[in-house]
Amino acid sequence: MAIKKASSSKLSTTSNSSSESVTVDMLLVGSGAGGACGFGGSGGGGVVYNQNLKLNKNIVYTITVAGGGASNGGHTIAQGGWGSNSKITATNMNITAIGGGPGCGAPQATLTNWPGAGGCGGGMGGSTAQITQIGYGLQGGDGANGGTPNSAGGGGGAGGNGVSATSTTISGNGGPGIQNSILGPSHYWAGGGGASSVGTTGATGGNGGIGGGGGGAATGTSSTAGTGGGSALNSGGNGTAGASSAVGGIGGSGGTNTGGGGGSGGSSSSGAGTGGNGGSGIAVIRYSTDYPPATTTGTVSYSLAVAGYRIYTFTNSGSIQFN
Repeated sequence: MAIKKASSSKLSTTSNSSSESVTVDMLLVGSGAGGACGFGGSGGGGVVYNQNLKLNKNIVYTITVAGGGASNGGHTIAQGGWGSNSKITATNMNITAIGGGPGCGAPQATLTNWPGAGGCGGGMGGSTAQITQIGYGLQGGDGANGGTPNSAGGGGGAGGNGVSATSTTISGNGGPGIQNSILGPSHYWAGGGGASSVGTTGATGGNGGIGGGGGGAATGTSSTAGTGGGSALNSGGNGTAGASSAVGGIGGSGGTNTGGGGGSGGSSSSGAGTGGNGGSGIAVIRYSTDYPPATTTGTVSYSLAVAGYRIYTFTNSGSIQFN
């Protein structure tokens, strides 16, 4: 899916006067979905990136940073929790990055012969109104049905689809996130979660997608769990193998403030694992040091790490007002 950058002409406020507005770059990432036992990897959050966006001074912009989707586990037919939306809102403006979707499937002990399909992830959305933009998702991979064992597909990332299982014993990797360097260093955002191996030893869980996706778990000590996706602000967690030959391991969580999807947990008739939590979202706003510092609330850090820019990074919800 091609990356679409929002044009400043479509996303400008009603005033273009330099004395009444500030020109900003903004990155917004929705949270990843949580993984579950024996399911496909969960999707990363949506990503929206705007350049040269004019925002008015002396207006409070409310910023919502989404928490990650909750994990699930045990021998139940239940998905992990959906990711939530991150957004920035004000009068006549709503920019939203959609949360990722959880993986599909069923634990081996509950329903055999049903491989897991990966959850949908986040993608770059196009502008749908003058000052509205939404980041949508990319799809997960397919599972491979082998009865017992079976494998599952990886969750979709913001930059690519999840990878399908390559055999009944090799589960799919999470899709890649989208690369962006608004903070200075280049990071990937919202990688998909890796899928777990189900109902067998000697199998391989999927790796988390680059950009904070959690690694998929494995079932049994002789199986290999997936690793978490790196090249992110915070890497995704690694999956684990089961504590004994017929016990499912635990999926890795998506990287904090990356929007990465959670990896799925391993499953067998003797013991079910748990998926990883989805990674929380983030909001980053930067603008020229020619403008004065902004007034902010919430959990926000301020940096001058990129020459000529003030950078405000929201790791939790808050607000910003340009002065």
